[in-house]
Amino acid sequence: MAHDREFARVVGVRVVAHDAALYGVTAALVVVGTLSQGPLPVFALLVLPPLGARVLVRSLAGFLALAAVLGVVGAAAGAALSFGLDLPLGAAAVVGAGLVTGAAVVWRRGQKS
Repeated sequence: MAHDREFARVVGVRVVAHDAALYGVTAALVVVGTLSQGPLPVFALLVLPPLGARVLVRSLAGFLALAAVLGVVGAAAGAALSFGLDLPLGAAAVVGAGLVTGAAVVWRRGQKS
């Protein structure tokens, strides 16, 4: 459905219902995450891991899986920085996500040359 909306309609997929469910789940996660952690780490973890995944994979399934993995690794790296260096967790999560995304981009550039 994400690649070809018209084809999904032709084969009988309820596109509007799927879109509404996706938007609802995304909104709920953003609201809960923003209220509990603050806006900076939530939006950093929503934006940075997909940027890193985008340069590494070509398929949508691979992109979704790798973005989730990079997000978890970035959050874990941020938590390790936070506890190891006694930093605020939100800022450390942003740094961890940035480091993981930067590593993905640098690794991709190394593969091209």
